[in-house]
Amino acid sequence: MQAYRRPGIAAAQGKWIAFLDGDDLWSPGHLESLQRPTDKTAAIAVISNLRLESRTGHPLIDPAVLPQGVDDYFTFALSSGDYPASSSSIMVRKDELFAAGLFAEGIASGEDIDMWCRLACRGPFFYNARLSATYTGACSSSNRAAAPIFAQRLPGLIGDGRVPPALVKSAKRYANFLMLEYARASYSRRIYGSACSPA
Repeated sequence: MQAYRRPGIAAAQGKWIAFLDGDDLWSPGHLESLQRPTDKTAAIAVISNLRLESRTGHPLIDPAVLPQGVDDYFTFALSSGDYPASSSSIMVRKDELFAAGLFAEGIASGEDIDMWCRLACRGPFFYNARLSATYTGACSSSNRAAAPIFAQRLPGLIGDGRVPPALVKSAKRYANFLMLEYARASYSRRIYGSACSPA
């Protein structure tokens, strides 16, 4: 996936980049609703809610969660579905994608989670609460446990001092969560033959 994303991002001429995975869908007005907060906030990324077909169309984030600025993405993630940003439900400033190093190469899964974590260290996000994207698969790199190589990257950012001091505590909690998710998924694979937990 990274092999296609990198040249696509480089070729894009707009200030903002949105992604749509091949098996996902956008509702009418999705891009407009992501664009709207960018004129009024300092957000470097905007997230919509995501409909999960594998959960009979239920939203990823509780509909009771209101639109809000997200200064601490790690705390927001742990309280709002664990993986609130999907590659098909986020729009990011192009310059910030480059400044954060783009999507990492050599990661079999979890490369998008890694990208959102690095972006979260660079500036605030905004959550618009609109249910305007649909994930049609059973499990994706956004909602399955990260591979070990990725699970070590957030602690590495913390150790290198690249996580702002105000976010270190919540980043550590999120890093611990990712390791627990990897352990859970490994157990599921052994018992059920799948990286995703049974429905």
